Parts: sequence; structure tokens; C-alpha cells
Amino acid sequence: MSVKIMVDTKWDIVECSECGIEFCISDAWEQHRRDDHKTFYCPNGHSQYFPHQSEKEKLQEELRKEHIARIEIEAKLNGALDTINKTKKRINAGVCPDCHRHFTNLERHRMTKHSSKGDGDETLLRLRKLEIKQSKIEPNFTPEIADFHADIVESLL
Repeated sequence: MSVKIMVDTKWDIVECSECGIEFCISDAWEQHRRDDHKTFYCPNGHSQYFPHQSEKEKLQEELRKEHIARIEIEAKLNGALDTINKTKKRINAGVCPDCHRHFTNLERHRMTKHSSKGDGDETLLRLRKLEIKQSKIEPNFTPEIADFHADIVESLL
């Protein structure tokens, strides 16, 4: 009885950085060393390693950076929305957003005292529009929606 075994393995030739000897390692083993960056040795005993990031590591790093950027955008948006909510509460309580004084009829005050700035009722109108848009914000928004809302907040401030 005879058994015939065929193994199909691809080999790569690697050159030692110390002595220049060429030696073979399998593709799978080379990929494993490129991923884990562990030391291996040439036939003469010189240590070798692959210092560069693998494609997988590059993608993981990019994903990590995108995740951090999203968290920062959400934090900025939440901070801006908190500021807007605080300003709306102050306006509802009769505090002028321009001169920070309290008035029983804030709209009349703004028309008479701050109409020369050209924003008169525009600030109140923009806050009302934002209140409508803000009520449509879903709690789990995507980065694109966060960018959109950040643009709205910047245009108001």
C-alpha cells in the first residue's frame, strides 16, 4: 500500500539584513510574522522582524481614528445643543441674548433696542427654527447627521 501526499505551499525568499544570506519562508508563516511583528532568525542566527504595519493594522488604526472623530463630533454637538437650550430657556425667561438683561416683553425690547444690529427678531426666529429641527433629531444619529447639525449650530453662533 502506498500513499501519495501532495502539498502545495508557496515560498518567499527573504534576505538577512545582517549577513545578506537568502533563505525561504512560507507565505503563511511570513504573513503571520508580518501581523505579529515577532522576531525570527536567519540560518546564521541573526534576528529579523517586519517593523511595518500590516494592511489589517492600518485599517484598524483608521477605524479607531474615525471612531474618535465621531465621539468628538457628538460631544461638540451635544455641547452646542446644551448652549442653545440654555439660551432658549433664558429667552423664555425674558433675558435678552444681546444685553443679558431681564424684560417682561422681550420681543418689544429687541425690536426697539437691538433692531439697529439688523438681527432684531432674527435671533428668536433662528432659535425657533432650530427648536423645530432639534425636535426631529434622533438619539442615535450618524456622523453625517452630526455634521449637518454642527453646521446648523455654527450658523447660529
